[in-house]
Amino acid sequence: MFYSPFFSKCGNIFKYLKRYMQSGRKIVRKDDELIKRLNKRYADNVVPYMGNSNLPTVGSTYQYDADRLQVWGRCKDNILYFAQHFFYIITDGKRETINLHPFQRNALRTFRENKKNIMCTSRQIGKALAIETPIPTPNGWTTMGELKDGDVIYDNNGSKTNVIKAWDVMHDRPCYKITFCNGEEIVADEEHLWMTETFNGRRGRKNKSSNKKKTTKDILDTLYYKNGNVYQPNHAIKLAEPIVGNGNDDLEIHPYILGLWLGDGYAHEPKLCVGYQDIEIQKSILGELGYIEDINYTTHDMADKGHMIISFIGNIPNKDITMRKAIRDLNIFKNKHIPQKYLRSSIDDRKLLLQGIMDTDGSITNTMNTFYNTNKAIINDVRELLMTLGIKYNVKDIVNENFHKGKQGKDIYRLHFKSKFDVFKILRKIKKQKITNLKKGNYVYIRNIEPVNSVPVRCITVDSTDAVFMCGKSGIVTSNTTLMTIYALWLVTFCEYQSVIIVANKEKTAKEILERIKTAYEGLPNWLKAEVARGGWNKEEILFQSKSKIQISATSADSIRGKTCNCVDGSTVVTIRDKHTGDIFDINMENLYNILESDGEDMNMFLVSE
Repeated sequence: MFYSPFFSKCGNIFKYLKRYMQSGRKIVRKDDELIKRLNKRYADNVVPYMGNSNLPTVGSTYQYDADRLQVWGRCKDNILYFAQHFFYIITDGKRETINLHPFQRNALRTFRENKKNIMCTSRQIGKALAIETPIPTPNGWTTMGELKDGDVIYDNNGSKTNVIKAWDVMHDRPCYKITFCNGEEIVADEEHLWMTETFNGRRGRKNKSSNKKKTTKDILDTLYYKNGNVYQPNHAIKLAEPIVGNGNDDLEIHPYILGLWLGDGYAHEPKLCVGYQDIEIQKSILGELGYIEDINYTTHDMADKGHMIISFIGNIPNKDITMRKAIRDLNIFKNKHIPQKYLRSSIDDRKLLLQGIMDTDGSITNTMNTFYNTNKAIINDVRELLMTLGIKYNVKDIVNENFHKGKQGKDIYRLHFKSKFDVFKILRKIKKQKITNLKKGNYVYIRNIEPVNSVPVRCITVDSTDAVFMCGKSGIVTSNTTLMTIYALWLVTFCEYQSVIIVANKEKTAKEILERIKTAYEGLPNWLKAEVARGGWNKEEILFQSKSKIQISATSADSIRGKTCNCVDGSTVVTIRDKHTGDIFDINMENLYNILESDGEDMNMFLVSE
């Protein structure tokens, strides 16, 4: 064992490594075994920068043995080894190593082996969805084709995430229709990335490819697994978490009352029809909500079974508005549906809304909750409500072949789902509901993938931590990612005096890329990191003790003219302002490269166009 300050790693560590090799000691082990051995305790002393233990600074010391030396050396010499063992992404709240595709591995090798590189690819290649794909937003719904820069959508944690870039529509891409177990259908190109868990992964079996991002084509090739004599879906996508609300909206009608009215209310009156078995309970619940003096109860008999008509005759409690006027203001008078503001209200309000709906038109059989209705609009709204609460559902249509007075009865629609919280307030229903962990209910399974005629597709870049976003009516989680982060992080970690400059058409975009690199840096083990220099960790740059640095720059050729750059990242086209004439124009990265070199300085440069 020996100790070494990190800042001297680039010079001294290979002397130690060479000494070990010359001594004849055998230090080569299988990768998995070697990485596992690094989990043992070491006597490291980390001096944290700004109190963050993930930001080691000058003065930190580490205990090195043959295992750490070998791994550090392999990471420096092999960027693919570094990427696949130490570059982490966050998926489903867990840290996972990235699964590189062949074209990504080839690109990283090229970056490592060549001094000057320009990579031109289709924008956000491998992440394209059909432009008609529905995308949930805080204001309702939009489509993939309608998204624009700066729009707000949702990530897999249900949090709001910004669209950093909505890329151009692409044509003539090989496309597939993906069918999910809940009936959702989404069209994507063959290189679109999905975060799936395979059968082996869900069973906790050791399989490196079980819980990774996979292309549509990869999933198609391993679509099913054999369970005895039956083939079953192999790939599943974990449900997104409940989406955050838009704040404490002043809802005209209490969400539980609205749920009751949507289920058993008169479409043209502020009245409810309550069954005999729930009369006393409903009176109690309404009383707790403040509806005591402003309710008129009328008892009726129907088919020898009593029921009660509840009429809301006064103002809504604590509001200067009647129930009748509120129904009209919400545009649900003779037009039953869930208003959009309720579908994007707080999680608690949405739960109350669901409880009101289920107390009237819901039932419980065994462990399955069922919602019945003949109104397809209500069914679709409840589907969306369940999606916003992170609940998986199935829909079944029942054709009513019975006739009454010469007219065929209305078709009935059923929604089946399980939940981790009470979806009822009525005690007799609560007693039947079983709250479970719902491991299977946390996933949406891919039932089928089939080729379809090519359609216009598009991709977006979002600023969520794990680069995923929700799409489709049931909130399927899909992904985008970046290759540049890996190369930039590797370059400044294992090489001294390197300069990485991030150029983008908007300063915000460059800052977002820098934040991704920071997140990836913090995920590295401290003994592998380059130390952060004092004052070298801010919104616009990272400076290291090794004299390497990562900076962002304005999209102007003059802003980085004369600088010695080892790595430049940016978009395909950047906007340039001529400081002499004031003219503003667009320029592609190849021409920008020529401008930057025009000073005649020896520049070791990397340009990437996405």
